[in-house]
Amino acid sequence: MNGISATHTIRVVGVILDQPVNILVDSGSTHNFINSSSAKKLGLQSQESKSIDVLVANGDKISGNGIRKAVELECQGV
Repeated sequence: MNGISATHTIRVVGVILDQPVNILVDSGSTHNFINSSSAKKLGLQSQESKSIDVLVANGDKISGNGIRKAVELECQGV
């Protein structure tokens, strides 16, 4: 995302299903989310859920369209 000005947000590279992904870590966040086109590219299955709006660091709202459970994320070998 461009224009992030929050000092408590960092970007790191991780791996999901052997594919490199950029990860934004926000120490003030309470939820995790993944872009739906990225989830589709990775083949992550979605379970239907009630729509939820997520407020991101730059103040934009992103609407969630499903839940993806038990997604393993590797970051710095962990």
